[in-house]
Amino acid sequence: MWGCARITDSGPVLRLGDPRKRLSKRELYGHPTERCMHASSIASDRFESVVLGFFEQGLRGCEPRTGGWSWEELHAYNKALDWTEWEARMLQGP
Repeated sequence: MWGCARITDSGPVLRLGDPRKRLSKRELYGHPTERCMHASSIASDRFESVVLGFFEQGLRGCEPRTGGWSWEELHAYNKALDWTEWEARMLQGP
């Protein structure tokens, strides 16, 4: 199953993993060569569409600012994101 941390995570990594196994912090943020790699049957163009769509949806309306965002602002921004439209679009396919 594909998964990724929230858009506001300090190090979001998109990964294919086992939904029955929760990764440790070391596994989540370790060097890529130390991570278990799984194969996927998703076509490369579909994969690209989903990943780009994820960032486009997650960053919609988010403007960069000098000095960055506070953790409180990031959490509030993340909580306000509506993923319903994106999920429906992704389930429809290309």
